[in-house]
Amino acid sequence: MKVEKNPNTVSEYWARIPVKTVRGGVWVGIKPYEPLPMNAKICESRLYKQGSNWFLYLVVEQDVPEKSEYQNVIGIDMGIKHIATSVELASGKTIFYGKQLNRVRGHYFWLRKNLGKAKAIDTIKKIGERESRTTNDMLHKISREIVDQAIATDAAIVIGNLKHLRRNRIQQRRKRGARLLNSFPYSRLTQYIKYKAALEGIKVIEVSKAWTSQTCTECRNKGVRLTQGLFKCEHCHTEENADRNAAFNIAKRGLGYMSKLGVSVNMPRTSAMHSLSAMMSGEAIALAR
Repeated sequence: MKVEKNPNTVSEYWARIPVKTVRGGVWVGIKPYEPLPMNAKICESRLYKQGSNWFLYLVVEQDVPEKSEYQNVIGIDMGIKHIATSVELASGKTIFYGKQLNRVRGHYFWLRKNLGKAKAIDTIKKIGERESRTTNDMLHKISREIVDQAIATDAAIVIGNLKHLRRNRIQQRRKRGARLLNSFPYSRLTQYIKYKAALEGIKVIEVSKAWTSQTCTECRNKGVRLTQGLFKCEHCHTEENADRNAAFNIAKRGLGYMSKLGVSVNMPRTSAMHSLSAMMSGEAIALAR
C-alpha cells in the first residue's frame, strides 16, 4: 500500500488502497490523528479492520536531536484514582489527570457486567470497541498536555515504572484493586508520552516507583497513607496528597539519575525544592544500573 502527502493541504494524505476489482487500487484521502512532521519520511503502513471501522497505521521516520540541557523536571505518577499526576519540580505546580477516564471506564464496566448476565455477546463486543476508541482518545489528549507542559517549562520528563506493582501479591488479594490496576492502560499512556516527547527532542526516563508513595518528599522518612488520597509523615507531620507526594519523589529520583545519562538540569531555587540537594547523590547511587 502506498501513502503520499496531499500537496494541497498540510495535514491530509492520500493512501492507495488495494481493491481486487479496481486496477491499481483506489486512492483515498486520510487525515492522521495528529499532523505528521513536515520533514518526516513515511516508512511503512498497514491497513486493518476493527469492528465496522478501518484504521491505517503509519510508521514515520524523523531525525530529532534530543536536548541535553533543561531548566525543570516533571515527575509523573500513575495510579488508580488518577491515571497520571504531574508535578513540576521547580514550581510545585500539580495537575491531576484521568477523572473523566475513570467515569468512562466505570460506566463501560457496569454495562459489560449487566450485558454479561443477559449473555448479549455481540453487544458486549460492540461497546468494547467503543470503549477502546474513547479511552485511546483520552490518553492521546493527556499525553499531549503533559508534553506541551514540558515544552512550555523546558522540562525533562520522569515517569514512575509500575511493573513491580502489578506483581505485588498484597495488591492482588484485593479483587477490585487488582482489577483496576491491571486493566488501566498505563503502558499505552507511557508509550504515547514517549513518542510525542521524542518528536520534540525531550528526554523521558523511567524510574522505579518503589516506596515513592510511602516516603515523605520533605524529610525522606517513611510515612503512612491515611486514605487512598492522603499521605501523612509521622516524623515532620507533613500532610500531602498521596499522588502529588509520589510524583515529587519520582521527579527527584529521576533528577538524581540524569547526570549519568549526560543530562543537566539548571533549576532556579524555589520553595518546591526543599531537601532536594541532600538526597540527590543517594538517589543517583540507588538508581545506578
